[in-house]
Amino acid sequence: MNDRIMEHYMEQVPGSRLVELEALLRRHPDGLTSNELAEALAVDATTIRRDLARLSSTGVEIGKRGRRYHVGFHHATRSLRLTPDEVLALYLACRLLSRQQSDRNPHAERIMQKLADAVHDDSPRFSNYIEEAALLQRSLPLDEGYLAVLETLTQAWSEGRVVHLRYRDRTGSITERNFHPFCIEPYGATNSCYTIGFDELRHAIRIFKLNRILAADLTNEHFDIPSDFSPNRLFSEAWGVVWHDRPPQMVDLRFFGDTARIVQEAFWHPSQRVLAEQDGTSRITFQVSEPLEMESWIRQWGASVELR
Repeated sequence: MNDRIMEHYMEQVPGSRLVELEALLRRHPDGLTSNELAEALAVDATTIRRDLARLSSTGVEIGKRGRRYHVGFHHATRSLRLTPDEVLALYLACRLLSRQQSDRNPHAERIMQKLADAVHDDSPRFSNYIEEAALLQRSLPLDEGYLAVLETLTQAWSEGRVVHLRYRDRTGSITERNFHPFCIEPYGATNSCYTIGFDELRHAIRIFKLNRILAADLTNEHFDIPSDFSPNRLFSEAWGVVWHDRPPQMVDLRFFGDTARIVQEAFWHPSQRVLAEQDGTSRITFQVSEPLEMESWIRQWGASVELR
């Protein structure tokens, strides 16, 4: 098909059908054949192949495995309309993530650049500030192995695909297993990200630090996240990202002096209960599944805290 014919055809294709075609491919990460796409959109297979060419020309990455067409996962973009306040909220989240990691995160860098471009005409000062933050992120060292692991886990989580992990624990021991990633969670105290999911080696829910994953490879096996799995519930009982499958225990602390006022001003844990005593001290209780994880946090307050 020459360029003139293609250009004429592209002008005739209903935009709504291209939107439906892209959405259909996104909902089927394993791909669909031209006949399956044609049946779903009520057109013939020849029309679908032309639509795929049109969609590809708009910047959507279209791949093919055998007879099945699919959208490239890591290059697929989403349309998003944001208010200035929502732009700021998203920027602050990216900024917080980038400040809590010692390595460069190109994805956080690119989204900050996109945010800067999006608000440049309306608020150039805001845009320049976000762009400077993106440039700062770009100056950090890039760990390509870590980035590959993060991208693989992101795709596995999104598509519900089992991933094969090669993992080195804190003792240096290396093990391999198939893993079902249920979520990915950042943790500021260790400047790291973790993945939580089902470990086929241990036959239990486990958590793995991404920096210790030596390799991650997608498999063709799929999994479903259990309906009763709730990361918010797990972390509401954990101090950080470590928890145990047992009832939470109470930790009862009393703070003195200026520290008593300081600790009242912050949100430390979903279970915290704060009581300002008449003598100027503060009593705070927590319900956590592993109190030992709080040790370093408690010690930082020195003589200004006591365990009741």
